[in-house]
Amino acid sequence: MGNMDLELRREAEAARRLISGLQELQGDDDLQLRHDMVEGETGLVEVVAQALGEINECNIMITGIREQESWLGERRERLTRRKETLSALVEQAMLSTELTSLRLPGATLSVVRRPRSLEIVQEADIPARFWVLPEPPAPRLDRKALLAALNDAQDVPGAILGDVTYSLTVRRK
Repeated sequence: MGNMDLELRREAEAARRLISGLQELQGDDDLQLRHDMVEGETGLVEVVAQALGEINECNIMITGIREQESWLGERRERLTRRKETLSALVEQAMLSTELTSLRLPGATLSVVRRPRSLEIVQEADIPARFWVLPEPPAPRLDRKALLAALNDAQDVPGAILGDVTYSLTVRRK
C-alpha cells in the first residue's frame, strides 16, 4: 500500500502543478475554465485531458489565424497595387495639366521632380578614378563621385543618368 499511496501523492502533486501552470496561462481570461479545473478535476488524467482539449482548441485557432493571415496578405498586396495605380494616374493627370500642386479640403497634393538617378550600364567600363579601395582591399564604386560627374555633363563610359522621374506627395490635413 505504501507504493500505491506514494503514486497517488505523486499524481496529485503533478495534477496541482499542471493546474497551477494552466491557471497562469489563462490569467483572468477564462474564469469558468479555472473554476472547473480547480474545483471539479483534481486527478492527473482528468487535468491532462483538459489540457489536451486546450491544445486542440489552440491548434484550431492557429489554423484559422493562418488562413486569415494568408487572406489578409493577399488583400494587402491587391490594395497596395491599387493605391500605386491610383497614385500614378493622379500624378499623370497633374503632369499633363502642368499642375505642380493641388489643394483639396483633406490634403495638398504635389508633384515633385526627382533628380536623375545613376544607371550603371557596364561596370567594367567605368574609369579607375571612380573606384575606391577601402581596407581590406575590395574595390567599391564611388557612386557619389560618378553621379556628380554625370550631372556636370561629363561623359563617363559605362554609366548614364536615368530618365527624369516625378513623385506624387500627399500631405493630409
